This record gives sequence, C-alpha cells and structure tokens, in this order.
Amino acid sequence: MKTQKTVQVLTIYRFKETARICFVVESSNGLDTYHTCFNRDENHGSCTCPAIRGCYHLDQLKARAAEYFQSRQPAKVEQVLTAEDIASLVDPDIEVMQPVKANPVQEAQQFINRVVAEKMAIHNAAESTFESAPSGRLVPMR
Repeated sequence: MKTQKTVQVLTIYRFKETARICFVVESSNGLDTYHTCFNRDENHGSCTCPAIRGCYHLDQLKARAAEYFQSRQPAKVEQVLTAEDIASLVDPDIEVMQPVKANPVQEAQQFINRVVAEKMAIHNAAESTFESAPSGRLVPMR
C-alpha cells in the first residue's frame, strides 16, 4: 500500500502586481526544495519537481492557490450611485448654478489689457520709460 505524501510548504511568495503565487516546498526526501507556482488561477500551475505527470505538489496546493486568487478579486459594488443620489449628497446651501459669461474671451482680453495698463502706470510713475513688447511684456525703451 502506497502512503500519501504530504506537501511541506517552506515559503510562500504572493505577488501584488500580477496574479501569481509561488510556494517553496520540501521534497519527499527532505533534502531538496521545489518551486510550485500558479498563474492567474489555480488551474495554471507549474512545479520544478522531477515528476513527469501527477505532481502531488500541484494537486495539494491547488486549494490554497484558489483561496489566494479568490481573495484578489475586487469587492463587488453593492450600490451604483445615480446622478440624483450624488446631487442629494450636495449641501443645499451651495449655489449650484453659476452665471454663464457672455463672452469669456473678451472678458479675458479686457483683464489682460487692464493689468498691462496698471503695470505701465506703475512704471511711468517711477519715472521709467517702458514700452509693451509684441509678447505683451513691459520692457525698457531703448
């Protein structure tokens, strides 16, 4: 009668970035170690032992690999929020509607012109002579 061999796991490597788990296992003679790895799920495994087929390392570690891969599954979303749900979470005192600007480009150009004029006034007040370069920057006159 053949005795059932039991896998002795020495080390477990769990990979965070990829769905992979590897076990360093002791050989049945106690002298060697083998690497038994599973990729993506418990059905895709490999072992470095010399067994040609019927590796007992893979067979016995399959359940542990399945547990690991199941724990990596993302949690199921219990509730999907709708736009109305999100809107109900917003503070009712917040002004949601902002007035739409009639011509935002024109307003931006007016703001730039006002800033340039203010800079020129400051520099002229300091008895310096500046002119506006084509880029819009103020530069000293030559």
